[in-house]
Amino acid sequence: SGHVFVKDGDKMQKMYILVFTCLNVRAVHFELLPDMSTKQCILAFQRFCNIYTIPACIYSDNAKSFVKKGDLLENALTSNEMKEELANNIVKHVRIPLYSAWIGSAWERLIRVLKNCLYKCIGKAKVTYFELLTILSDVKNAINSRPLTYRSFSDSFEFITPNSFRSEEHTSE
Repeated sequence: SGHVFVKDGDKMQKMYILVFTCLNVRAVHFELLPDMSTKQCILAFQRFCNIYTIPACIYSDNAKSFVKKGDLLENALTSNEMKEELANNIVKHVRIPLYSAWIGSAWERLIRVLKNCLYKCIGKAKVTYFELLTILSDVKNAINSRPLTYRSFSDSFEFITPNSFRSEEHTSE
């Protein structure tokens, strides 16, 4: 979703937020990376899989928005190392067609929500790595707690959220 600056002593360090989203239940997961190198993307993907399970398919855009940033994401996703990681875990990588932004609208909307939340939480303040990590955790919890729909039981309602689909025993397997 672009870069953010993190305070590291007296200097500012550029970091990246990698956004994973489930297209079925619109749940999100954020990874804070020091760069968008292949190694960092593979490590982030492995952390994601350790928490949630290995996905059957990964969708991404054609990374044309990253052209000015050196095709960082595109290079990472199409590198031999990442292709090998995806093949070892039997994960299919699908890139949406060029100039078909509406296909990726689900994750683009969640990126916008993330950016709006970060702007409201941080604004122009300078935060440290761990402060940003905590803020990302709070934002993730807020996004994954939003109601998607409800289920009615006689006189009461139960709201269904992305967190409703995540159980503790499922994540420990």
